[in-house]
Amino acid sequence: MSKNEWARYIVLLIFCIYFSKTDIREKRIANKEVLAMAGIGLLLAFSSMNGAVLISCISGGAAGFLVSLFIACFSKGGIGMGDVKLLGAAGLYLGVAYLEIVVFWSLLFVILFGLLQMLRKKATRKTEYPYAPFFTAGVLAALCMQVMV
Repeated sequence: MSKNEWARYIVLLIFCIYFSKTDIREKRIANKEVLAMAGIGLLLAFSSMNGAVLISCISGGAAGFLVSLFIACFSKGGIGMGDVKLLGAAGLYLGVAYLEIVVFWSLLFVILFGLLQMLRKKATRKTEYPYAPFFTAGVLAALCMQVMV
């Protein structure tokens, strides 16, 4: 993994930890911070000086935003607009391939957590959870997989 990739992933992880904290506490992800995250992600993608990386990051940002927006439109509040923006901005750091891996892990974590909470009678199928902490766990899982390979 190149230094530029590490820089992108560390900055992404810092933003994700911050958003996790605010999502848990306030149940929202602020527009200004996501915009800053997206801007820094674009700068880091451009700084790679690699056309393939740049295309992957831009397409990851677009795919993350558009797919999650589509899901938000049809999920009746199942995914919030803050999560849509977070996925779009994170795609700028990860690219399409790694975004898919992170989303897989984050969804697996939230499903397992929800099932555990229902088994413990602490939640129902209607219980809402902040997504940013699970997304952060997905980023960590994907990074661990990347390091181990």
